[in-house]
Order: sequence, then C-alpha cells, then structure tokens
Amino acid sequence: MSSISKSILKNVKPHSLAVNIEKASADPVNGVAKVLFTTNVPARRRDLEMANASNVEKAFSNILGDKAHVIVASVHKAPVEGHYYAFVKLNNKTVALEDACKDESGYTLVAANVFADANDNIWEVKEDASGNKVLLRNSMEDLTELFSNVASGANISTAAASIRMTDKLEFASLVTFMNPVTEEYHHGVMVDTSSVYDFKDKKVMDLNPALAIASSGPIRGLSIEMAECMGDNHSTFAELAAADVQSLFDYLDRLYGHAPAFLAEYKDAIRKVLGA
Repeated sequence: MSSISKSILKNVKPHSLAVNIEKASADPVNGVAKVLFTTNVPARRRDLEMANASNVEKAFSNILGDKAHVIVASVHKAPVEGHYYAFVKLNNKTVALEDACKDESGYTLVAANVFADANDNIWEVKEDASGNKVLLRNSMEDLTELFSNVASGANISTAAASIRMTDKLEFASLVTFMNPVTEEYHHGVMVDTSSVYDFKDKKVMDLNPALAIASSGPIRGLSIEMAECMGDNHSTFAELAAADVQSLFDYLDRLYGHAPAFLAEYKDAIRKVLGA
C-alpha cells in the first residue's frame, strides 16, 4: 500500500451507527414500547452493524438518554427493506411491595393491586424477574413524552407510514411476544383476543398487541378443539391433553419450516403443555 493510501485510511473516521425512530406503539402498563426505526448505515453494511449489540445500545442511548434502554435481543427486521422493529423499556424505579405497605411510606392502596404516591402518581403491583412483588409506576405520560421528543412525527417517511405496528390478536392464533419482565421472547397461543397462554411460563397472561412480534391467523381446527375443550376455563390447557394437535403441527411446519431449530423447540413446548 502506498504512503498516500495509508495516510488517507489513517484519517478516515469509523462510521458511527445512528438510529431514527419513526413510529412507536406503547404498552404503558409495563413501561414498554415497540418502535419502528431506520439507520444511517448503507445497505451493504446494515446487517453487520445491526448484529453489533454494543453499537445498537449506544445508538439508542444517544437519543433516549437515561430515560429508557433498547432491548437489543428484540431487534428484528420490519416488512420493508431498511426498517427494523425493537422494544424499548423505560428505566422505571420500582418499590418493594413490602416497603410500600409500611406506615408513612408515602404510598396509599387505592384499589386492588393499585397504589398512589404523595404526588398522585399511580403505581401497580407487578412481579419482577425474580418473582418478587414490586410497585411499578404507570408510565403512559413518560412514554408519550419520550416518543413525542424522539419520533419523527410529521416527518415520517412514506415507507414507514405503510408499516403496521401491531397485529390483530385473535382466539387460537399462535403468537411470539416480548415478555416485559424477563425481556425475552416467549411463544404462546391466544385464548381470547387479549389473553395468551405462555408456553414457557405455563400460564395465561394479558397481552397488549404492542408486545406481539409475530402472530398467525386463527387455526380453524385448533380453535374448534380449544373452544370445545376449554369452555370458559382460561386458566389451564389440561383439557387439551387428549386433543388432536396434528393440525397445529402441520400449520407450524408451513409457518416456521425455514427455521427447523426454532420449529423443533416450539413443538416440544407444545407437547409439554398439552401432554402430547
């Protein structure tokens, strides 16, 4: 390499990853938002840059500051080239339920599992990643303020405007979603339009569409079996143990055939839940 080339390369600064949040869909109860974003990286280097977790964290930190953080493992491609989804979680303070219940704590129980502090902020009882009961502040105003400052708003691109942020969740649909407590992907099946049976935690939980990453349409054969076996009981899938789940597995083969390792894991989870 010539001395001129070396001199040029020496003065070239590394490309710094930057992200532009174009849209956001919030789950204020859990302090999480699904965001749609683009980057300043050329197409030929985009996948490489997005695979660098520290660079992604830094890029989001540059616009979110200390108010929130990106869940790096949640970054995935949107339907339009050059656009990505990710989940952002507020850095909310939590208070141990035990401490909140003490005299002169400043917290007052106003309804079942709901407290108010001295400034009339609403706090809800949740479980942290260790299963401990804590108070988490309802964060609608925090999310609204945060994304009104960083999202593109009126300057949103035509491509971004055409991308849906949430899917309609229907009974008997398979869904992949972000668990706001563990910050991990979980998989389940919808037991109604707003509740999901979590294959990993083996329980039914409320699911905001903003937390859904991918969902199928309702599976006709499975939906009939679920309706007949479950009735109004949404707390357990024990009644499905004797159900024929081959139609479900056939559907999974078509949906996730391109990812055999994930497909095998998903089927194993279903077998364990259903006792199949």
